[in-house]
Amino acid sequence: MYRLAGKRIAIGLWGLCLFLHGVLALAQVGEVVDLAGGPELRREGQVARLLRPGEALFETDTVRTDQRSRVEILLRDGSRLVIDRSSSVSIRNYVVTGEPDGVLQVLRGRMRSAVSDTFSRRRNAFRVRTSTAVVGVQGTDFLVEAFAASTRITVYSGLVEVINADPAVRGSQTLGPRQTVLVRRGEPPPPPTTLTAAGSTGAAGIASGGERDRRFGADPWPATGPSPGRDAVSTPTPAVVVPPEPNLPR
Repeated sequence: MYRLAGKRIAIGLWGLCLFLHGVLALAQVGEVVDLAGGPELRREGQVARLLRPGEALFETDTVRTDQRSRVEILLRDGSRLVIDRSSSVSIRNYVVTGEPDGVLQVLRGRMRSAVSDTFSRRRNAFRVRTSTAVVGVQGTDFLVEAFAASTRITVYSGLVEVINADPAVRGSQTLGPRQTVLVRRGEPPPPPTTLTAAGSTGAAGIASGGERDRRFGADPWPATGPSPGRDAVSTPTPAVVVPPEPNLPR
């Protein structure tokens, strides 16, 4: 009996060690510096729960917002993310020492990123993926809007390189300041469109992403107005299947 109890204790301690090893192996990548509403944190092996102000975020974490919530995240290297309403973003990889490498995945919705110079040492060291596009970034301020069958990328400063998420679809485009492009499933990125001073794209095709038409001002961090009420209507985003990450052209 004592021998059996000892085995059970040993198994329990072994399981606890594995659990602690998994927790310690996760790398903290940043923290929540501002939020509105009730955004949700999904962490592997844990039940989904509400995010808290000042909460640490780790690799593999997923942040989800509803129609009345948003999140602002400060990453370890000084990069900043703003996750808009009705969005879902996953931190797939984030290394800032040695050869910096960052991969964020916008599953749906809208995320604005101001990436620090940490990722300027290597081309496309910072990448944002959606179901239809892969964005290779250096120190840049840009916006990604992920829809069910398309992705819109808008650059405010710096340069980004955009390809289709499907490795079989060839072709890339480089976007500079005040340029935008809509990447559709199964199609190479078209030439970017330059935004006017008023923020209009001047191209009907660019302005149609998930039946939403937004205009962009000059302020890189616009103030967030009051959250929409219960009667607010938003276009639901169907679930998407994320393909394997292709290699960005070098």
